[in-house]
Amino acid sequence: PSVLSALDIVRNEHKAHLLLQSVQEQGKVEQGLLHALVPHTILDRVKIGENVIADSFPRATVLFLYVCDYEKILLQFGAEKTIEWINAVLTACDEEVKVSSRSVIKVETFNNFLLLFSGTPDTRQPHQSVPGSPVAREASHHQSSASL
Repeated sequence: PSVLSALDIVRNEHKAHLLLQSVQEQGKVEQGLLHALVPHTILDRVKIGENVIADSFPRATVLFLYVCDYEKILLQFGAEKTIEWINAVLTACDEEVKVSSRSVIKVETFNNFLLLFSGTPDTRQPHQSVPGSPVAREASHHQSSASL
């Protein structure tokens, strides 16, 4: 009986270790996502206990560019042509941001969505333009596979 109890203890300890390791790995992934999505200045403020973060900028401008009927366009023209066109539009926007004053910052680009802002302090690094991003390539692959 004591041998079986010892084996059970070792097995349970091993299971607990694996579970702890899994939780730690998941935490690292979550921290990575959090740091990728939230500016470090905001994370620092949350860490010191700020519960409400709502900054005010009297002369701020926000531009949301959203391509309507994205799914219809995707189905009508195919994934490759649609993603090519979206990338061309977003790259043209990126070029305009580059030649504009430093006060225009690209916040996010995803598929058929672009977010820019101006008139706020530059408290974070703008995202890089990535034509043919992995998300776009993955979407293209899935759509191409689906239409075969």
